[in-house]
Amino acid sequence: MIAIIGAAGIGKTALAALDRAEALMPPGASQLRVNILTTRSTLASMRGDFTSGMAYIRQGIAVCEQIYDHIRAAKLRNNLALDRIMAGDPAGALTELEQVLAFAERIGDRQLQIMALYN
Repeated sequence: MIAIIGAAGIGKTALAALDRAEALMPPGASQLRVNILTTRSTLASMRGDFTSGMAYIRQGIAVCEQIYDHIRAAKLRNNLALDRIMAGDPAGALTELEQVLAFAERIGDRQLQIMALYN
């Protein structure tokens, strides 16, 4: 998949589209900004750049916290855990998943609990 994205230029096209979309957005925290950061993270991770991927996810988590979307922040922590595993940091991944699981149990969200346990 990584070779296909690089060879076809899909990643560059997607990044250019994200740049255009971001330029049209008003400043400040929003769900749209989280969407852009999440997509940037996915593209970076698919290229094997887990450091950048994790940085975008952390930014997305920070935006979620600013807009009080704690459930989405927890879901992004699941993504961060996967990137940490791929980057060779299983202990860090476990820390992220433990936070997600504790939050999910506190609010009684079974689906989020399953996501954390599945990862």
